[in-house]
Amino acid sequence: MEKELFVTKYRWPVIIACLLIAGVMGFELRKMEIIADPLFMFPAKMSSRMNTEKIEQIFGSNNMLFILFKAEDVLNEATLLRVQTIRDKLLRTAGVDNVLSLFDTKNIRGEDGAMIVEPAVNAIPETAAERDALRKSLAENELASQVVVSKDFKVTAILLTLTLDASKQDVYQAVRKIVDAFPGDEKVLIGGIPVFQTVIVDSIVHDILILIPGALLIILAVLYAFFRQIRGIILPLCVVLLSTIFGMGILPLMGWKMTLLTAILPIMVVAFSNNYCIYLIARYQDVSTASPHLSRKQVAADVFKGLSQPILFSGLTTMVGLLGMIFHVIVPAKQIGIAAAIAIGFSIMASLGGIPAVLSLLKLPEKKPRKVSTNSLLLLDKGLRRTAEIILRYPKTVLLVLAFIAFVGIGLAMHINVDANQENLFGKNHPISRCTGLINTHFGGSQNLSILFESDVKEPRFLTKLESYKDQFQRMPGVGQVTSIADVIRIMSKALNDADDPGYDKIPATRDAVAQYLELYSMSANPEDFERLVDFNYEKAQFIVRVNDAATPIVNHIVQNIQDISKKDKELVTFGGWAAMYAELAAAILKGQITSIAIALCAITILVMLMFRSATAGLLSALPLVFAIIIGFGAMGALGINLDMATALITSIVIGTGVDFTLQFVWRYRSIRQDGVPCEDAVKKTYSSVGRAIVFNAVCLTLGLGVLIFSTIPPLRYFAILFGVLTLACMFGTLTVVPALCVVLKPAYLEPVNSENQNLSRR
Repeated sequence: MEKELFVTKYRWPVIIACLLIAGVMGFELRKMEIIADPLFMFPAKMSSRMNTEKIEQIFGSNNMLFILFKAEDVLNEATLLRVQTIRDKLLRTAGVDNVLSLFDTKNIRGEDGAMIVEPAVNAIPETAAERDALRKSLAENELASQVVVSKDFKVTAILLTLTLDASKQDVYQAVRKIVDAFPGDEKVLIGGIPVFQTVIVDSIVHDILILIPGALLIILAVLYAFFRQIRGIILPLCVVLLSTIFGMGILPLMGWKMTLLTAILPIMVVAFSNNYCIYLIARYQDVSTASPHLSRKQVAADVFKGLSQPILFSGLTTMVGLLGMIFHVIVPAKQIGIAAAIAIGFSIMASLGGIPAVLSLLKLPEKKPRKVSTNSLLLLDKGLRRTAEIILRYPKTVLLVLAFIAFVGIGLAMHINVDANQENLFGKNHPISRCTGLINTHFGGSQNLSILFESDVKEPRFLTKLESYKDQFQRMPGVGQVTSIADVIRIMSKALNDADDPGYDKIPATRDAVAQYLELYSMSANPEDFERLVDFNYEKAQFIVRVNDAATPIVNHIVQNIQDISKKDKELVTFGGWAAMYAELAAAILKGQITSIAIALCAITILVMLMFRSATAGLLSALPLVFAIIIGFGAMGALGINLDMATALITSIVIGTGVDFTLQFVWRYRSIRQDGVPCEDAVKKTYSSVGRAIVFNAVCLTLGLGVLIFSTIPPLRYFAILFGVLTLACMFGTLTVVPALCVVLKPAYLEPVNSENQNLSRR
């Protein structure tokens, strides 16, 4: 008598174990923290991050929050009064290090040989004449024009510099509360890195709470349309939910936090765990229909025996493929790879253990004629049969056509842009994007590059050099505003000299003259006004380049110029800033993408070779994946979708899905061939059995996770599009490349044992 399988003999313990393990991991979710700080994306040893932190330790944080007031004339009394009131409240806000507004920026002028330093707006004008005088004064003031007020006087800004230890979310919420407490007719927009972070957190929560359940509902609907049985819906849903809970629980268990990228984790788990469930339920329906004499335990055992090996093997290769993500430089990408791989391990256990265990408890479904139960799928069956016939009749032609498609895909992929610009996180009409657009247009740019110089800052030679660098950078595309201590010294020269004097609007000729300028300033104002530009001892200076187009190729061009300067100028110590960090991140994304794909493909190929003990098997499994990746990158190039933090992870997901499709097809085909069925008939039978499940699986995932196209975060919308394209490409590659190669090459490891021996004897 055949020994009873563990999953049916101990079915209740198996079911309870799955529930308990998922429950324990779900309990960990109470510790989940959501973090939107983009600094978390960067490795601690990334050079641009270390340089930025070094510069910030000297000159303070570069985390700036912008509050923009838009009106027909921002110099009207009501607007200025509102700006002043809000500014006064912000000065007392925790986490705010410095406030710069029309009432804080300085107007440096000369009077009887003395330097007078006063606020740019000393008093709120009440008459038209006073407003015109103020307008003229601000237009001539380089410290105010395009710094805190636009040239057309339709926008004014309050710039907040945060302390290094400030909670950016708390500061933003406090700012929002203060602005709302003092309403007015002006349109107010708030932007900057702290705002990005807070809104991203809200968006992540929205997508998790709304879109993921929506995806599950769509998958449920498609499951019912395919299986037409309650068990065909409930069992996959239970496994998907348990696996998702388990996978998400890994994050707090490991001390990791939820980020913009980590929000992709549940999507990955849903995709993979759904795969295994569909194959098991499809097999269950086939066995229960074809073998009505079997008991419920025997049917469940047959399902387990028929699919345990291919699911274990495909699961193992998927896990190995996902672990290729640990070679990404992006920290959350490493975490996603590890967490997803572990979650897939649980999903395999829950699928192979839990589903047969539950099925062995359920009454077998009523036997219905095939036409009744699958009437809605006749078109699919017809399409699969037609595809099989075409491949069997013209296998070489099919391969040539696929090669041509791949060639076109490679050409389109050459147009992909690698871009880590955080400004792309929101749509063009989002308030943050509109605020960023105004900052880039009127106030020099929303991102910055900071260059650290070490020298005798009061030396005219050095200051003149900074002026020449300013001229050089301002001619570069993407540079909006350049600021250094040299600008302030030159403005002082305009205040202390007449327009026809040789020293007007110029750096003084001697160090003593520069020192005298600074001494005169300190007599009328606070010398700490320059603390963001120069250190206390005047030995270090910060040269700030504001970027009004933070597209990675443009920033790379600016960075390259800084690097060229640093090779010649030994006083240029280092450079950093958020723009530099994102540019380096973009390069890391590309490198990580190439490395993870190469390692995943190699690891999967080797594993499949070992599983089937055939080198051909590994190559056969890799070809559909390569085809799908080419199609995916080609779609990105054709649609203008950037390779960014979110889309860079898509190939790791699809590699796992694609290898699953391929292994299921190959395993079923080999099983049929081992029974002595001719090659052509084996292809047709494979299409009619596992081929249907593969198509359904791909369509189910594409439609279900396509709900992310409604995400509030554009990269996740692109992620949904690419996921659909790549998943369908994997399906198409599996159902065309694999059978065509089987017909043309007739790999020995897929041939019947007798036929294989004959082939070997011929050799």
